[in-house]
Amino acid sequence: MGGPYGAARPDGPGRRGAWGLVAVVLLLGVHLVRGGTDELRA
Repeated sequence: MGGPYGAARPDGPGRRGAWGLVAVVLLLGVHLVRGGTDELRA
């Protein structure tokens, strides 16, 4: 079920999960970068 190629298939059931993971990572990255720059500025 699924496997490493589940998220790579456009019509696969893992597409939403993969995009959700990407969104979370991007949001965390932006938050960390903003926090770091704010700390450097302060």
